[in-house]
Amino acid sequence: MTVVGPSRVTWALAVVTAGTLAAYGCTAFSGDELASPAPNEAGPGDASDLDASVVSDPGNDLDAGVVEGGVPDAGRLVFITSRAFGGGFGGRGGGAERCNNLAREAGLSGEFVAWILDEDPRRLVRPDGGPYYRLDGQRVFDEAPAPQNMPPPLAPIVITERGETVLLGAGAWTGREALRCRGWSTGRSDEDGVVGNAHSTARWFDADRRSCGGEWRLYCFQK
Repeated sequence: MTVVGPSRVTWALAVVTAGTLAAYGCTAFSGDELASPAPNEAGPGDASDLDASVVSDPGNDLDAGVVEGGVPDAGRLVFITSRAFGGGFGGRGGGAERCNNLAREAGLSGEFVAWILDEDPRRLVRPDGGPYYRLDGQRVFDEAPAPQNMPPPLAPIVITERGETVLLGAGAWTGREALRCRGWSTGRSDEDGVVGNAHSTARWFDADRRSCGGEWRLYCFQK
């Protein structure tokens, strides 16, 4: 019988963990930063297999903001899309189309807009603008966030229109100043757009700049 020392056990666990993450299409993630893809590999939110991957919701223990019985009648929904899109998704109109198509497929009612910097997205929702909830009943915003001073959400926007939770490292197109893939009209790899970190409340809207040739999700707010 061979006795394995603690150092070998630790090394073996590290290998198994890394292999397991790779098998499920996960990318290493730390803190508030989006995980950086290795050369010629899809980044977090890029790969199509990431869209189908879910984990248990790490925010469900935030009981203070959870409404029993789901979203109240006066509340509105916010979700992150279960699918990822290239930077040339068509701006305000194309983003809304993608949000609404996915909402319909999931059986959600109402109209949705993509929360991107094309123009002030608050103009696209009702003036009272909120409060906003995830599909699990977790309160996210008291009112529609202002693009000039994006407040942190009360809970991360990690629940999709299907009620699933996206993996760590998932991000959504948002935009900042000139970093908007030419008004969300191009998927060129030499153009950049800004991506928010879905699992971060501090950097949910402005985590990193990424190539417009990559594929990322969208934040969808109910009008």
